[in-house]
Amino acid sequence: MLLSLAAVACSEEPTPALPAELREVIDGATWQAIPRADDPFIALLPAAVTDCASSGVVVEDAMLEMDTGLCGFISAETTLTESVAKGERIQITLWHLALYAEPPAKEELRIHIGGAEVYRLEVDIPHLEQVYRPEFKAPSAWPKNTKVEVHVHNHGANTWKVYQITAGG
Repeated sequence: MLLSLAAVACSEEPTPALPAELREVIDGATWQAIPRADDPFIALLPAAVTDCASSGVVVEDAMLEMDTGLCGFISAETTLTESVAKGERIQITLWHLALYAEPPAKEELRIHIGGAEVYRLEVDIPHLEQVYRPEFKAPSAWPKNTKVEVHVHNHGANTWKVYQITAGG
């Protein structure tokens, strides 16, 4: 009888435990503009593309800042500094300053991790300053160095900031 119980216990696949500790999974100082020739959002949003003298990407205090007054079509990237398990809780902290455009418009923000869209937000402009903390479970495992891409576009001089991306908790 003991042998049959041992056989059953060994035949089950163990479920890996998800990390419980909340940790940052990007280095905010490493954000950089995606060169237009490599920008995956151009094919997705061809009608929104604008010509720009600047990328609109600024990194300040280890935080991504996207200024649509410099460029109306902005894409930036960094990589994960740690791996993330499938099903692990992810939280992104981002915000925008007061949004203004004449005439009123919409602003769109998209975030991709590992080439897949994980978050999309449309905001009516004008809009007061607001913080967003979208939370979701990782749809797949992402190894260290997986690409994280953020895109924003609109008409008007507006500023978005991506503060952190955390996993676990």
